Amino acid sequence: MDPNEIWQNLARAIERDDWDEATELAEILVEWIERQGFPPTITGIAAFDRIVTAAAARAIATWETA
Repeated sequence: MDPNEIWQNLARAIERDDWDEATELAEILVEWIERQGFPPTITGIAAFDRIVTAAAARAIATWETA
């Protein structure tokens, strides 16, 4: 699993307003981070990237669109 690829695909899904795919990808990232997988590179500071990824992915996984 490549969390960088998942992160990019997640961003693209949101850009397309494809919340089904975004939710699926966010759930994958949440599970990955909870199993202590390495985070996608966002800032280059792994501990911070882990927090940002977990927070964003959890928010997206539970996001409800109208």
